[in-house]
Parts: sequence; structure tokens; C-alpha cells
Amino acid sequence: MEPVSHERWWKMDLHVHTPASLDYREKGLPVLQILQEAEQKGLDIVGLVDHNTTLGYEQLRLELSRLAVLSDAGRLSPAEEDVWNEYQRLLSRLLVLPGFELTTREGIHLLALFPPETPPERLNALLLTLGIPMERLRGGAPDVQAQADFALACTLIARAGGIAVAAHVERLPGFRGADETLPEGLLALESTVPAGPSLAPLPILWGSNAHACTLPGEGEHQVAIGERYTEVRLDRPSFEALRAVLLARDPARVRFPERERLRAYLTQLRGAPERIVLLDPDMDPRSACPHIAALANSGGGTLVIGVRGEQAVGVADPQSWSSALMRFVREEIDPPPVLNLELLHFEGHDLVQVHVQPESSPPYLTREGVVYVRRGSETRPATRTELLELVGLGFPGSTQGLDLPYAGVEIVGVHLRDGVWFYDVRDLRVTSGVTRQRAKGLWAYAIDRHESLRQGQADLNQVVWKGDRGVWRVYRSGERRVYDLVHRESSGRVDHVFYGVSEWGLTPRWREVVEALRPLLVEERVVLPEESEPGIPGETRPPRPVWTGPVREGRADWGSTGAQPQPPATEAAKETTKPALPAHPAAATPSEDWGGRIPRWRNQAAVEWVRWDGNNLYFDLAHRQPDGTVRYFRRVPRSQLLESEGWIDLVRVPLPATGVEVVRSTVSGDEILYQFRDMQTGRVDPRVRRASEFPPDSPYAYAIRMYHQDFPLDESKVRWWGNIGYMRPTADRVDLVYRDEEGRDHIYYAAERRLLEGEWKQLLQEWHEE
Repeated sequence: MEPVSHERWWKMDLHVHTPASLDYREKGLPVLQILQEAEQKGLDIVGLVDHNTTLGYEQLRLELSRLAVLSDAGRLSPAEEDVWNEYQRLLSRLLVLPGFELTTREGIHLLALFPPETPPERLNALLLTLGIPMERLRGGAPDVQAQADFALACTLIARAGGIAVAAHVERLPGFRGADETLPEGLLALESTVPAGPSLAPLPILWGSNAHACTLPGEGEHQVAIGERYTEVRLDRPSFEALRAVLLARDPARVRFPERERLRAYLTQLRGAPERIVLLDPDMDPRSACPHIAALANSGGGTLVIGVRGEQAVGVADPQSWSSALMRFVREEIDPPPVLNLELLHFEGHDLVQVHVQPESSPPYLTREGVVYVRRGSETRPATRTELLELVGLGFPGSTQGLDLPYAGVEIVGVHLRDGVWFYDVRDLRVTSGVTRQRAKGLWAYAIDRHESLRQGQADLNQVVWKGDRGVWRVYRSGERRVYDLVHRESSGRVDHVFYGVSEWGLTPRWREVVEALRPLLVEERVVLPEESEPGIPGETRPPRPVWTGPVREGRADWGSTGAQPQPPATEAAKETTKPALPAHPAAATPSEDWGGRIPRWRNQAAVEWVRWDGNNLYFDLAHRQPDGTVRYFRRVPRSQLLESEGWIDLVRVPLPATGVEVVRSTVSGDEILYQFRDMQTGRVDPRVRRASEFPPDSPYAYAIRMYHQDFPLDESKVRWWGNIGYMRPTADRVDLVYRDEEGRDHIYYAAERRLLEGEWKQLLQEWHEE
């Protein structure tokens, strides 16, 4: 006889904030009220997660401990007794999981949840281990970034016995939940967008991300506690049972409430009425064409068929409806926009979701010659003014008589959404057969330059002007000379920047300007391997260095008489810059914030920069050819670098034989304990030490003070020589920085300058510090 199962569905919201989060909108609200609201919403499991802190959970535990002591002593006041009884009742009804919402080094938000009996001190120790600075540990700020990256954070949370959940994954650029992107230790993905049945390799959870309890929601935090929740099938609510379900990845035991999912989906759609059209399935597919044309004239949008009021009534025959719609769009709209159709399932009904993507410049006309636009939730014919605006968008080069170059890229719009910058990029060139991969290279360069302007790392003072037109930058890409061009209004305001315009892309007017300014232009020694013209083979893989000397202290010794790194035997090796950089470049002029960056050469190869872009680690490298010219390899991913031990050895540097490194800090009670590496021996001291053990003027006390100041590392405060650098030099000591092949930063405090050897000594010489 089979055992009787007592499993049933339980409601959980694992993403609830308290007033300890800096962006919580009801300061001073007691956690008791949050738990009462959770009970009223019918929740069974609640996760309390504040931004990079456990302060809200700590306050709850302290309040419970205080009331328990008073209760045992029989000294509770009537009001306190009511509160104590209410807490006991709620905690017998709710499973409350403590934790935090970590912001990783890449800016990814990661929920960490633990058993209800977990002491706050243990969670604080984990936060410090993850790299949250001690002085920010109680601030609850979402913009504080941990030193640990996404993968390492998931691993550490799992090792600590927690549940790691990637929060609101739909906001993460490039994150699609593919197997290769999921680190070990990650148990689930949380989405604030109500998705249907998912093919993701991990369970998809739905949480409220509630930042208020009683106030109406606003912005991205408009959902209250329990309005978005996930149902999980368990025998009874417990942390162990929940973790087991997530580890099993059984989709039959985790589900979204269909009615709530539909309501949230409709609420989300109606939040952007100009870009969303909801249609009754009984409508003729032909009648959708004016709406599709209007969306195309508005930059794109979404059409949803199968909704009537607040109900999903569905489309009886989605295949026939979709085929008819596609046919009518081709026949009725000129030019026809691109349509991407998706089938959604709600409450047993099929909805057709149509994403409208304009591919050509507006206006889009119906067969009757009418130009429709969206205004609010209404589709209507365009007014004369609106029509002129659309025509202007279609022919930007006619604005004020400005002739656009035939080639290049312009950033025409910038939007900040959920902390991520989105760009509208216009490719000025009309070329058949351009692949998306090739176009991205120049687009990425344009965005990098645009961001440098916005962040103050570059300015337009370097533009050489002739009237209202100027040249900002001239450089070579392969054998091509390329320009960044600028146009300004009569008031002096710069209104156009055209990136990556080649010689053949210059119009007669622009060519006249360039020729007049050519004696004043300084050609930069830059290569953009990501971009290539037709007929010029592209090659972004760095050559495989060949070395013959012995390996000493973790690096290759490229002897001057041995074999040097050679590029692969391909035509791409001809893409070089001339003249070559000197073997030991002069020190760059320090920026106003003291830092700077110059490449670190070792014989014929150099490291320029080891950098993070989101959650990806890239290496900027250079290689000197036999004829003395230099090739540059930008944004080489780590996976590609690992294929060549020679390049990895170039990145590696022998550790300095002086200084102190703080390798770990943990919280124990009310104090912080540290572990150090003595660089003279290279060993990590197994003892944990307190700051009070060291005299204020000792190197260890100095290392502790600077350690909390320096993580996460501000690269602009470092003078870099490739991937090693220094800060705060004095007459006899200096703080050294090393970013290793894993992208991890090591700081060696109070290193004695007289004891520096090899590349660490050369680092100071390159910056004229010796």
C-alpha cells in the first residue's frame, strides 16, 4: 500500500524588504506590521531581504529577544504582552526566512535566503566575506557593490547553507538563463515579469520586491507584499523542504497563480498605453493594420490578441489568425514592419502577442495613404505637425542643411531604465549584406566614446574646428584612416557626433573640412579589430606567444634570444599600426584624480588593461610584429586567453616580497577579525587578528584602515602599468595593486620601496617615481 501524501500548495513571497533598505518608502514601519500584511495576503513563506544588509532582520531578532526576556521575568506590560502574543501567533503561522539582497561586482542582484534560526552575526560575516565594506554594512543601499562576482557569490551562499536566487533577471543585459551562464550554487531565477511555462534550466520564482507595506506603489516598486507570489508543493513549509524542491528542479512542484499572473500581465501592459494595443479576438485581423502602422510610426510596440476587459478569452485558432495578420500587414502597410509573434497561455487560453519592430525609417502608411500614430491609448491619423516630425525622422540629413557622412555611427538617443543605459544607434551607411556581428564592433566603440563623454573621462576640447564642423579624433583601423566628426549649432552646442567615418564615407563638404584641418590633426595609434571593411579580413584572436625560458615564480621568461610570440599565419596579421610604440613608453600625464594607465610590455607582448564589463572579464593586449609595427587586441575574453599559456603568463606577475595583504575579514560578535598574508614569506597567517592587537602606526593597522576604504577598488585612484599599479606613494613605502588573470584585485599595503624587485620596481620607474 502506497503511503498517503500530505503535500499541498503553499504560497510564498521570497522578495520582501523592510525599512532597513535605503529605498524603502515607509521609514519606521515595524516589521510586525509587515508580517501581519503577509498573513492577510495568505502567504505561508516570507523572505526578508534588504539591500546588502541584515539590519531589518537583526532588529526583529533583538525585539523578539527583549520580549522573551521580559516574558520569562513576568515583567511584560499589557501592550508588550499583546505584541509578544502577536509575534508568537504570526511566527507559528508564517515561515520567515532571513537573508539579504546582494549587489554583486557586476551589478547583478542576488537573493540569499537562510533557515529561520540563522543568527544575524553569521549573515554579517558572509556579507563581509562577499566584499561588502564594513562601513556600508548597515546602510541598506542598493548601489553598494560586493567585491565578489556573481559566480563566486552563488558559491559562497551555497557553501554557507543558503538558497541563492538571481533577482529580477529580466533586467539583466544578456542574461537568458542558458545552462552555460548559470553558476554552481544558483538554485532559482526570480522574475518580476509574469512568464508562462518556462524552459529555463532552473525554477522560475515570482516575487513582489515590495518596498512598502501600506502606501500605494510607484515606479518599479509598485507591487505590494504578496501581490506577486509563487506556489510551491510541500508536505509542510520548512527551509530544508523548500531547498530540496529547488535542488530537484521539478517544474511540477513550483507554479505561478494563473489569475494573479494574468492580472499582473495586464497591469504591466497598460502601464505603457502608447506602445501596447489590446485587441478582442473577434476582430477581423485586417482591422489590426492601423494599430500596427501606428506602433511602427512610434518606434515599435506590442499587440496582444485574445483579451477582453480583465479576462483572457483567447484566440480560437491562433495559427490561422496569425497567418491572416501577416498577410494583411504585407498587403496593407507600406513599408511592412517586422513582426515577431509569440503564443502565450493564460488560464487555459491562447493569446497571440505580436512585437512590432520598424526596420525602415517612418512614416508607415496604410493602403489608403493614411499615416497613423499612437497618442495615449488611442490610434488616430497623424496631424500635419506630427507628419512633418515623422518625415524629419525619416530624413535626418536634411535638418538645417547638414549633409550626413556616408559611413559611421551616431548615438541619437540615450535612455536610463532600471539602472541600465540603453542607446538608439543610427548606422549612417547604406550597405548590403552587413552582418550584425560586424556592425556591433563600431556600435560598441561609439557607445564607449559616448559613455566617456557622459562620465567626464573625455571631452570635446580636443576637437579641431572649421566653422560649424570639426574633427575630434583621427586614427587608423587596419590600413584605413578613420575619423570622429563633430557638428555644432550656431549657439556653439554640439548636436551631432559621427563615430568611425572612413575616408570613403566623407561627403564633399566633410572632405573639404578634413583636408583643411589635416595639418593640425594628430593621428592616434589605435586599432579597432572588432570592425572590418569588406575585403579586409578581421582577426581578434591574439597570437600564441612562444617562449623557451624556464618558468619562474608563476610566469614565463621570454628571453631576448629565444623564440618570440608570433602571430598566426593569416592575412589578418597585416592589420597593423605604424609607427610602433616604443618598448618602454613614457609615463602618461596623470589625470586630475592622480591615476592613469600605460601598457606593460614584456619583450614583444604587452598587457594594456584587464577589465570587467558587466559580468564579463576582458583583456586588452598588444603584440609587436617583426617589422616593428604593433597590433592591438581589444576585449579578448578570458575563455579565449586560456587557450594560450603564454598570454596567461604575461598577465601573471611574481608577487612582491614586501607589504601586507588583508585576505579575509569576518564578524564575530561586535568586532571584526582579520587574516593577513605577510608578503615577505608569501604565507597566509592562519591566526585571526583583531585591530586592537596592533599599534596605530604599524603596517597591519594601516592595512586594516585602507582595506575598508579601498574595496571595491576605484581604478581611477591607481596608476596602472598594465594590470599592476600603485597608490599613495611616500618616500619609503607604497601600496601596490595586482589584478590577476581571474580579475581579482589584490592590494599589498605599506610595501617598502627599497625591497621592490623586477616588474614591481619597474612599475615605479615607468611612472618616473624612481
